[in-house]
Amino acid sequence: MSLKHALGISLTLCALSLCALGASSPAPAVRGRGATPPANLSGAMKEMGGMLTTIKNEAADPAKSDQTLKDIATFERDVAISKLQAPPYVNRLAAADEKAKALESYRVEMNVLTRALLDLEDAVSAKKTADIKKYLDQLAQIEKQGHQEFHVGG
Repeated sequence: MSLKHALGISLTLCALSLCALGASSPAPAVRGRGATPPANLSGAMKEMGGMLTTIKNEAADPAKSDQTLKDIATFERDVAISKLQAPPYVNRLAAADEKAKALESYRVEMNVLTRALLDLEDAVSAKKTADIKKYLDQLAQIEKQGHQEFHVGG
């Protein structure tokens, strides 16, 4: 793991720890989506879906890069919240070894998602349009694969 990725994960986890401890934070810069951390896995996943759509619509526009970076940070927060919980599919597994394998696979997939978000964040910061598109495509593929593996949606 690169230092950049480790620092990004550490910062996300520190922010979550402060929220869990009840530390006050400055008023959110925006109202609506992302203003309040989701309380559960379902809320975090729904918000990640909305954030992905929003980021896809704004990421290539350099004039919106500050908002895109905030949205990516919110997405990263929601991934960290999701990692703290198990998806319903995993909870329905009866065999302990199957459950352990599924939880490990879920953790690995969430780490892949985190790395892709960090790469997207770097691309947006550097205003690298081709890389932004590449990482958005990668995020869409991660979403599709994860939803198939963990039986999410239709």
